[in-house]
Amino acid sequence: MKLKSVDLKDKEMEKEIRRFLDFTGYDYWERIIEKINTVEGRFYKELYLLKRNPFIRPLKQYFHLIKEGKSIWKHTSEDLINLARHVFTINRVSYNLNDNGKNRIRDRLRDENGIRPFLFELEIATHFFRQGLDVEFLEYEASDTSGKTLRESEMGHPLKGTCQ
Repeated sequence: MKLKSVDLKDKEMEKEIRRFLDFTGYDYWERIIEKINTVEGRFYKELYLLKRNPFIRPLKQYFHLIKEGKSIWKHTSEDLINLARHVFTINRVSYNLNDNGKNRIRDRLRDENGIRPFLFELEIATHFFRQGLDVEFLEYEASDTSGKTLRESEMGHPLKGTCQ
């Protein structure tokens, strides 16, 4: 898969976050945020729970802004910008995957222990997308293979490699 662009315009942030929530489920994220809000102990919440899932804090901000009827791009924060960049790429990648791949990505995003490693993989893939390389998420689409295959499609020499 090759993405034309991994750059996101400010005014498209809300649309991309909505697409992500449609893909992963609004209810899931609202439940997680509510669950974390009920946790006692600031340090446990701040240093452990919110670090395990970097989407919780910005999604909490997103839901708050939406509830108040405010536009996202006018009231943005660094957390919301980072969230929007991640979900922009997640939306593009998941759109190009088969149903099996979409389900596996959705499961990784909903796994408290799996989201950070997945986001790391996505950061690496984004780097390769920016270099004009094709990145295939074989591990998510097929049940018998793992890793990502890289190919340089438009340059004179093919580049192949596997990230594991």
